[in-house]
Amino acid sequence: MGVLHLLVFLGLAAGAVWGQALPPAPADGIYDDTRALSEDSHQQLAREVATFRTSNGIDAWFAATTYIREGQNMRSEARLMRQAWSGDRPAVLLLYDRSKKQEMVTFAPILWSVLPTAELFRVREAVHDKMADDTKPPEQNLRESMLDLMHKINALQIKEKRTNELFTQGYQRMLCWFGIALGAGAVAAGIAGVFARRRDLSAARVCFMPAIQVPPRLGAAHGGGTCVAWSDKS
Repeated sequence: MGVLHLLVFLGLAAGAVWGQALPPAPADGIYDDTRALSEDSHQQLAREVATFRTSNGIDAWFAATTYIREGQNMRSEARLMRQAWSGDRPAVLLLYDRSKKQEMVTFAPILWSVLPTAELFRVREAVHDKMADDTKPPEQNLRESMLDLMHKINALQIKEKRTNELFTQGYQRMLCWFGIALGAGAVAAGIAGVFARRRDLSAARVCFMPAIQVPPRLGAAHGGGTCVAWSDKS
């Protein structure tokens, strides 16, 4: 009887674990078990997701559900869902809990490393503000929030790419001018060395010129006359 109870318990436990397992990754990037989106909105959003993936090389996911698994909160559930669907690839996921009317945006670690952190926080806040807009139907807020999320990430990607290109071009120009300066400096140093060697040779000739005593000459200014020597000795 004890063995039977154990088997029943294990079966129930396995069923509970299976029931709390994450859903498989949707082929079109849209998981909506709450019917939060109409069919037209679903198809439109799926096309935008496909375009975003092709243009940026980033997975984009939209998930709308009616419950969060036991032991999880919005942040952890969104993160685990993104990891299960994308692994280590660049990805962004928008999770919406329809029962609580809460949303959470999660970015893959690689996006935090290549895009400005402050900008990613602003993107998340913009999604939250759009979702909190009571003047529009919830479906419209969901669709526009996901579209805005992808558009903002795309804009950040383009901006970061241009910044890197400008930095590379500036670095190359700096290297070019540095090379020219080095070449000019080498030429100037060579010329200075030639003049220095000439000065050294001239100084050597002056220093080692033999000292010659010439007796005084008497007579004409330009020649002639007789050289004489005298002595005080009688």
